[in-house]
Amino acid sequence: MSVTLEQVLAARENRAATQRRLLGKYGKPLVCLTMNIPGEEKTAPEIAHAFDHGCNALRESLPIVYEEILRAETGYEAFFVCDCAAESAKKTAMQIEEATPAGRLFDIDVLNEAGEKLSRPEMRKCIICGGPVSVCSRSRAHGLPALEAKVKELLLEFQ
Repeated sequence: MSVTLEQVLAARENRAATQRRLLGKYGKPLVCLTMNIPGEEKTAPEIAHAFDHGCNALRESLPIVYEEILRAETGYEAFFVCDCAAESAKKTAMQIEEATPAGRLFDIDVLNEAGEKLSRPEMRKCIICGGPVSVCSRSRAHGLPALEAKVKELLLEFQ
């Protein structure tokens, strides 16, 4: 099912509200997993399979005290409250994102107890050319069809 920009923006607002709620309730670092899926189609069996792989990798690698999973037409979202230092959780998240080429489809954010998002020490690379992702995405250097084709190729790794 195709999603609109308005739906994506509303989902982003809801995600921020969920993050605030969980940080307020638990007072511990929060790890949030979403998928980097370009285009209007944000859900499909192969995307769900990859998302589940990411969730399982986080469950196996972090001391999770609470989790919440959302499967909406705007995409899949997972929230994991962790009983460890936020910096340790960020290091683990980056290892999961970088463990395989398909891990590039994971967007794993880590927020500390104060709700501050921890940044990567280096910028992620474009999945098409390997250059800085911010430059390619801002200029739309590769076009949606090329990105969608590369994402499909990467999703096959999870099959």
